[in-house]
Amino acid sequence: MFASPKCSSHRIARLCASRFWRIVAVSLLLMTAFAAQLGAPSYAHALALGKGKYELTGSVFGTDLDGLVGEETSNGRRVRPFDRMVALPACTESSCPWLSLNSGPDDEFGAQTACAESDGLCWVQIISPETGICAVAPVIDRGPLFVRDNWWGLKSERTYRYNRGIPAAEIALQGVDLGFGEGMSDSGFDIANDYTYASAIDLGAGTWVDLGLDPDQGVADLQVKLLWQADINHESACGGSYGNAETSDSVNLRGGPSTDDDIITVLEEGQRLSIAGVSQNDFYLVDVNGARGWVFKEYLKPDDGKVGDDIGFVTDEVNFRAGPSTSDDVYQVVPEGSVTVVTGSEKNGFIPVVFRDQAGWISSDYLDLGNTPGENPGGGGGGDGVTAVTTDSVNFRSGPSLSDTVIKVLSPGTEVIMNDDEQNGFMSVTYGGFDGWIFSEYLMVEDGDGGDGGDETMKVSENLNLRDGPSTSDTVLVLMPAGATETVTGDAVNGFLPVTYKNKEGWAFAQYLN
Repeated sequence: MFASPKCSSHRIARLCASRFWRIVAVSLLLMTAFAAQLGAPSYAHALALGKGKYELTGSVFGTDLDGLVGEETSNGRRVRPFDRMVALPACTESSCPWLSLNSGPDDEFGAQTACAESDGLCWVQIISPETGICAVAPVIDRGPLFVRDNWWGLKSERTYRYNRGIPAAEIALQGVDLGFGEGMSDSGFDIANDYTYASAIDLGAGTWVDLGLDPDQGVADLQVKLLWQADINHESACGGSYGNAETSDSVNLRGGPSTDDDIITVLEEGQRLSIAGVSQNDFYLVDVNGARGWVFKEYLKPDDGKVGDDIGFVTDEVNFRAGPSTSDDVYQVVPEGSVTVVTGSEKNGFIPVVFRDQAGWISSDYLDLGNTPGENPGGGGGGDGVTAVTTDSVNFRSGPSLSDTVIKVLSPGTEVIMNDDEQNGFMSVTYGGFDGWIFSEYLMVEDGDGGDGGDETMKVSENLNLRDGPSTSDTVLVLMPAGATETVTGDAVNGFLPVTYKNKEGWAFAQYLN
């Protein structure tokens, strides 16, 4: 499925890193055990239904069971928790971009399938017959059991000469020798003796969850449509609802999870995209138009039931309990990095989840749901320094770093008292009688008299909307380019400043004004 980072740049499939392949072998054996427990089909009878559509068995990867989070796919992408991607057991343009399309079927890596859209990616639509949910994801890796099996090709074009749509894994499952020993795959797995299923496609944990499936289920029957064979653009797949979120306003796509990171491009309001993992520093990692980058979470509208409240990523070792309190019995200790499926609402500081096919409760302090951390008030004193207002939603923390506990999330325009201490880019402040820390970039000092700041001239630090009111729901009057000069005419409201730009009056988000 994955090639070791220590292998050649061609991501060769042979066993070139025993430590890595031991991880893969153990993970697949664990998956087999789960499949047997859950009564997974031993023979899926894969079918080619025409126009790029197939019925077959798929498996999941990138969960807490396989240790693949952080490893590289065959095209060099590093796997993250809840990643949305697909692995097919042969080279495509996007899973093996280093391979020439002119390679033949006897090449070391097999023939490369020409399938990329204009974004350079090959895309697949997947439907779960179990849940009826549809998802779309790009092909960026090879696997899972074979690595040279282009089962979607005509019999005359295939590496293994079987009918279109029948995975080589199904043939090996019956003990047939495909040139590597009875029941063996081309990557060295003993399918006939070690597996109860014949997986033809591998889905990242995020795509698996998007389908409404439990990651601990391991394998499932799927309906797959290879969009290059169906002549469908991925943005038109699943009834035209590609991705799992859309932008709520024009927003920067950045190279990292902070406002200090470079801007890749500016996304328009209503842009469909795929959130590719859990949030970091209030930013989501997303895939959009062939690019991968970070978007501030306040400018994203996740689809209901797909992102946030239905999956949880365990951020540290934590007790898995029978009920929502510390007095309830502990089933087991869940390790850091585990994937859970959230089944309901928070109660008494605990969240109901399913972990490894068992229902229970985990403290909300140890679950990342991809949304803003919950309130955790602490004590503190007061301050009599300068008054400032927050320019955006910002975490009020117990210390001057991103690893310190979030006491509360403050709304844009919240007044705080600045204390005379700044560390690591954070300012010591007092809010509501509590002392804490706020990242300095999200604070704007008010005038001592509480009035307006005069007609101050400021520059736009990035492309910025001029709106007819102080909120992202107000109409955009014009897009002001980075470096443009404007005049501030009054006080901040809801994190926005009243400004005049080229004789046009409106409101601009204060965070992007210098």
